[in-house]
Amino acid sequence: MRSAVIVRVNRAFQELFGFSENELVGHGPHELGLWPDAGRREQMLDELRRGTPVRDWLLPFRRKDGSTGEVQVA
Repeated sequence: MRSAVIVRVNRAFQELFGFSENELVGHGPHELGLWPDAGRREQMLDELRRGTPVRDWLLPFRRKDGSTGEVQVA
């Protein structure tokens, strides 16, 4: 499976996580260190590999300042 790359980001994500659009677009969440919990990342990737839709998941993401917040995959 190819690595994910952020192609678009909304202002709310930028404000909540402290990154500018330029810092995010064209880069992957793993590359940016956004995944504080490698196990949850692998669990999501396993679901995607099986072809299972990943919806209504709350996932921890690391903010630019190092603290953690949650994103909902809808």
